[in-house]
Amino acid sequence: MWVSVLLFGILAVRSPFPITWWKTHPYLVILGSEAIAYLPCVLLLGVILGKMFDASPVRNSLLVTAIALAVAFAGSLDDPKVLLATLRESPEFAASFLIGVPVVAFLVSRMWSNNRLERSRAEAPLSQGGGG
Repeated sequence: MWVSVLLFGILAVRSPFPITWWKTHPYLVILGSEAIAYLPCVLLLGVILGKMFDASPVRNSLLVTAIALAVAFAGSLDDPKVLLATLRESPEFAASFLIGVPVVAFLVSRMWSNNRLERSRAEAPLSQGGGG
């Protein structure tokens, strides 16, 4: 998560979007910058957590990212007003990690289990078919 915040800060200074887009469509440029910064980190974290947890990867990745977000927002946990203001300013950040990482972990676990099924079918002896 810290890497994605760093990438977003770098994109704020060295934006890939032209200045005319910043003047005419600032909200879309900010969303595009967030997508460029957050998406690779969410995908990488989802793949890592999806392969790390064999048993219930979705639940475990959700718990890990929730704990990481709690640690990230630890300074604002003392005062509920500060926490709500922080979440109001950056809902895309919290949502992309709380929703995106478990979804990627789910997809990785499904692909992993499908690969194991295909591999076990391919390795099964042909003599089991009884045609001898």
